[in-house]
Amino acid sequence: MKLTPELEETSQFLADTLNKFTGNQFRNIASCAEIDALGSQVSFIYLGERRDIEGGSLTHLHTLAALDGFNHPFEQVNYYYNEDKQCRDDLDLPKNKRAIALNLHKNYPPVILDESETDINSVKELQEWISIQVAFLHL
Repeated sequence: MKLTPELEETSQFLADTLNKFTGNQFRNIASCAEIDALGSQVSFIYLGERRDIEGGSLTHLHTLAALDGFNHPFEQVNYYYNEDKQCRDDLDLPKNKRAIALNLHKNYPPVILDESETDINSVKELQEWISIQVAFLHL
């Protein structure tokens, strides 16, 4: 059965909302082109291995996403991971450092944060970083 575009969009919204409340906030985004296609959707993208956020050293990113969903229900950030090494190269990211991209608006390149700039192991520091970036967008 083929859904109308309106029903497909509604179904995706409901699935995404359910995922946010069940601890499955991160979705795969396969390429830099898909990151560009996010447009003005505020999106947090972990640029690294999925295993880092699924039982690895960055499982706390699920806590970050859940807190964001509960604290900001009307202006939520979407959460993704990207394992494409070519995308890291395209964004000139160091190979030996974990990095996060924050997509804010279609007219601006993503803001990149690597672990040498902020403690990406701290939920509090990441919350502050996201809040500051979103606030600058609205200035």
